[in-house]
Amino acid sequence: MTRLDYQNICELASDGKDKMLENQKSHQVGKILSCNHGYFNVKVGQGWQVWSREICEEAAAGRSKSDPPYDFQI
Repeated sequence: MTRLDYQNICELASDGKDKMLENQKSHQVGKILSCNHGYFNVKVGQGWQVWSREICEEAAAGRSKSDPPYDFQI
């Protein structure tokens, strides 16, 4: 995620919008709790994790955090 994308998504999250992220390494999906110095605090399941903006993308619309990650190669 670019620095500008990070700033924009953090502004929306701080304004109370529910924003979901996908960790591109673990393929976990979680809700942004807060942002700080290029990192996200993300609610994942019953806990939370800290993810760097470099390994995150905004989660695809319609995908919930309970959906399993798929990696299809056709």
